Amino acid sequence: GWYLNPDTKRQEFFPGVNLLVPNNSLVMAVMGGKVLKIGGNIESRNITIQHADNLYSHYVGLKEVLVEKDALIHKGEVLGKSHDNLYFELRSEDGPLNPVSIFN
Repeated sequence: GWYLNPDTKRQEFFPGVNLLVPNNSLVMAVMGGKVLKIGGNIESRNITIQHADNLYSHYVGLKEVLVEKDALIHKGEVLGKSHDNLYFELRSEDGPLNPVSIFN
């Protein structure tokens, strides 16, 4: 959502959630779907999963990816292991969504 950026001193939109987690935490899929993309670099990997109803989840900050592109995965399946900072974003074709609206 909207937040005050301390560097620019301006309101800016942040489409996801930054989570502080223990290093090497297992990162699990929030919903089942197909692994659409795996990217990033040696320091930070990312995964995008396509779900039903044109929803997409995006995970950034992985140190290790344990799934392959095009794999069909289930809710709760381990995707990889995290660094100490994990970014999560849920999107539709129209843009970012508040995960609370989906999971409540």
